[in-house]
Amino acid sequence: MVLPVYARSSVQEKIKHPAIALNPNPLKIGLMTYNLGKDWDIETISLASAFAYHSPDPAELKSNIEGTKEFVQLARDVGATGIRVFPNAFVDGADREKTMEQIGKALAEVGSYAHDFGMEIRVCVHGQGTNSVTVIKRIIDYSQSPYVYVNWNCDASDAAGEGLEHNFNLVKDRIKGVHMHDLFNPEYPYRAFFKLLAESGYKGYCNAEVEESSEPVKFMKYYRALFLALQDAI
Repeated sequence: MVLPVYARSSVQEKIKHPAIALNPNPLKIGLMTYNLGKDWDIETISLASAFAYHSPDPAELKSNIEGTKEFVQLARDVGATGIRVFPNAFVDGADREKTMEQIGKALAEVGSYAHDFGMEIRVCVHGQGTNSVTVIKRIIDYSQSPYVYVNWNCDASDAAGEGLEHNFNLVKDRIKGVHMHDLFNPEYPYRAFFKLLAESGYKGYCNAEVEESSEPVKFMKYYRALFLALQDAI
C-alpha cells in the first residue's frame, strides 16, 4: 500500500518527534532584589542581608550577631520566611578549624533566635575559601544546631572533590534557598542539580542572582524559559 504524500509526511513527523512527557512539577523561580530589582520601590522588593561571622575581631563578630537578630525581627514583620547570612572568608593567618568552629557557634546562636520567631537562618555557600559545600557542612556540624540551614550558591566548586551528587547529599536536608547565576553556562551542571534538588523534595525558591538589566521583567521571562527547559518542563 502506498500512502499519500501528506500521510507519509505525518507518519514521518511522528517518528522524528515522538511525544515528550513534560515535567509537570518544576521548581519555583525568584530573583535577587539587589541586582535585577535594584530600581524597584520598597513595596515591590523583599529584604537582602549580608551578616557574616568569620572576623577574628570579637567586637565585629558580636555586631554581626546582634545585627542578625534585629534583622530577623524586621524580616518576620514584613512576612519573610528567613534571611541569608555568610561565613564569608578564611582570614589570612587565622586557624581555619577555629574559624569554622566560631562561625558554627555564631550560627547556632542566631539560628535558635530566628527559630523562636518562626524564621530560618540560611548560610550561603560563599566567600574566600568558604565557598565549599564541605566547608559549610563542617561549619554546620560545629553548630550542633537543627536550626541552621543552607543557601546553595551554584558555585563552580559544587562539583569538586567527590562530585556534585556527593556534595549535594552532604547538606540536602538543610537546603532552604538557592542562588542561580548564568543558566547558559555549560560549566555548571544545572540540569543535574535541578534533578537532585527536585528529587530531594525541595519546596523553596531558586533565585536568579545575575547582572542587572534595563528590562528586568522581560529578562526574567527569558531566564524563566531556560530554567524550565533545563527541567524538561517546556
